[in-house]
Amino acid sequence: MLIAMRDIDTSDYDGYGSWDEEGNGLYPSFAAQLLDVANDSPNDRQQGWSDKLKLHPVSAEVFARGYEQLVSLTTYLSDDRALIHVDTLNFNVNVERNRISGIYDWGCAMWGDPIYDLAWFKFWEPWYPQWADVHLADRLIQDVGILGPHGNERLHSCLLHIALSHTRYHAFIENRPLLEDVTNATLALIETSK
Repeated sequence: MLIAMRDIDTSDYDGYGSWDEEGNGLYPSFAAQLLDVANDSPNDRQQGWSDKLKLHPVSAEVFARGYEQLVSLTTYLSDDRALIHVDTLNFNVNVERNRISGIYDWGCAMWGDPIYDLAWFKFWEPWYPQWADVHLADRLIQDVGILGPHGNERLHSCLLHIALSHTRYHAFIENRPLLEDVTNATLALIETSK
C-alpha cells in the first residue's frame, strides 16, 4: 500500500501539504508545510493551542527545542511529491485475508515526502506494545524502503513534525497525560539527533 501510494503520478498537481478543491497543495514546499506547525493561525481548527501550551512550561520548552531542530533539518527534505495518508492508525486500514481491503479517513492526507507515513509508524510504535516483538516500524522501513539521499535526516524531520503537531494537539484538547507522553517522546527525538 505504501509503495503504491508513493508511485502514484502527482504531476497533474502543484504544491505540498493538504490540498485545495482542485487537488493542489497549499504550500510551496514540503519544508514550508512542516514548519507551519509552529503557527497558531486564526483559521486553524486548533486556534489557541499556543496559549494553552504556555500553561505547560516544560512541554513549551521542549516544543521550542524540537522546532529549532526541525528548522535545521528541513534543508535535507526531498522535493519529491507523493500521496501521504498521515493517519494509518486508529482503524483506518482494514485487512482481510492478509491483504489490505480498505483505507479510510483521508482527512489528514497531503502531498509530500512519502517517508512521512513510515515516520508515522515509527513515532507511534511505543504506544502499541503488541508491535514490539515484530519491530513493525523498522520492518516497514526495510520493506518499503527510503528512496533518495539523506534518508535519516528526512525521517527525523518527519518524526519531529509528528511530535510537534501532537504536542500542540494535546495542549489544545487539554489532555495532560498524553501531552506529557508526547513531550517525553519529543525530548528523546531531540537527544537522539545530537
